[in-house]
Order: sequence, then structure tokens, then C-alpha cells
Amino acid sequence: MRHRIGQIQPRYLGALLGIVLATVLYVVGAALKAGGSDGIGAYWLILFVLPGVVGAAVARKRGMAQEAEPEGALAGLITAHFVAALILVALVEGVLGIDWTQYATQAGQQVAGEVKAAIVPATAIAGITSLALIYGGCVAASWLGAAVYSAYVGMVSHETPSPQANV
Repeated sequence: MRHRIGQIQPRYLGALLGIVLATVLYVVGAALKAGGSDGIGAYWLILFVLPGVVGAAVARKRGMAQEAEPEGALAGLITAHFVAALILVALVEGVLGIDWTQYATQAGQQVAGEVKAAIVPATAIAGITSLALIYGGCVAASWLGAAVYSAYVGMVSHETPSPQANV
């Protein structure tokens, strides 16, 4: 089993963490909203640096120090694929779940007709904007996590010169 895990590229191990993280944040946010809360705060999104940290750590551990940041960024890219699919499915499901009959009785037939005509372009714009934010955010956060991890390891691993060496 250990041999098989050793063959998995670092980006996929980081992405696995990112996918689990995205799923947990989505479920917890939905549960909080169902309970009457505002959901999770945006500050929790900082956790999306972790796939990059994992990708960089595994790459460095395997002797691929030069590939640490690219592996971290690729972990973010793979995570973004999952998050984008999750968000787009939720967006489409939300639009398809609108009860137009009830909406027409509350807002009126004319308003309901105009909103129904505008919902497809609005959903497309929201989806495209979401994709740009998701991909940019996941890749940037993971790359940042990998870069910070690599910088930290670089600082810690270098030995400081002894005072006698300068004499």
C-alpha cells in the first residue's frame, strides 16, 4: 500500500485534501444556513492554501524541491475543477428549483415572465464569474501555500554559519 501511495504525484495528494476541504466547507455551510445561521465566514477560504502546502511538502519529501511550487499550483487547479463543478451544479439546481407558478402569484405574471426571461443570461454571467473566481482563487491560494511552505523549509533547513568560520 505504501508503495502505491509513493507513486501518486504530489499534485493529486494535495488536490485530494482540497476536494475533501471543499466538500466539508460546502456541507457545513449548507447545514449552518439550514439552521438559520449566515453560514461559514469568508475567512475560512484561507484554508485553500493547504492543497498547495501538501503538494509542496510531498514534492520536497520526494526530492523534487524545484517542483514544489508548480505541484502546489497544480493541486489548486485540480481542486478548482471539483469546486467549479460543485458550484455550477448548485447554481443550476437553484435556478431549476424555482417555482414559477408561486413566484407569479406573488410578483405578478408580467414580472415573473420578465424575470424568467432574464434568468438564463443572469445565470450564465454568474456561472462565468464564479468560474473565474474559483480557478483564480484556488490556483493562487495553493501556489501561495506552496511558496510559503517552500520559503519556510528553505529558511529552516539552512544552517547558520558558526562564528568561528569568520575568524
